[in-house]
Amino acid sequence: MSFTPEFWLILGLTLVLGWVLGLMSRSGGGRWKRELAAEREAHATYRRDAEARIGELERENARYRADLPPRDRPASAIDNLDLRRP
Repeated sequence: MSFTPEFWLILGLTLVLGWVLGLMSRSGGGRWKRELAAEREAHATYRRDAEARIGELERENARYRADLPPRDRPASAIDNLDLRRP
């Protein structure tokens, strides 16, 4: 099977057109990778801050409960169980 010069020309133009369309449709992968890394870092910072705040609130809650007299302390869920029911 022999190829004509016109066939080689069409094949070459198709290849070049494919490269051009591929480069035009490229999403600039470097930019998206940088933005993803920045978003991950921002999320990690938010999580660290939120967990620090939760720990702070739990310590504050423990101090509050320790300062209450025994009769004013809220009852736990286990204290509300009625064990006489079958």
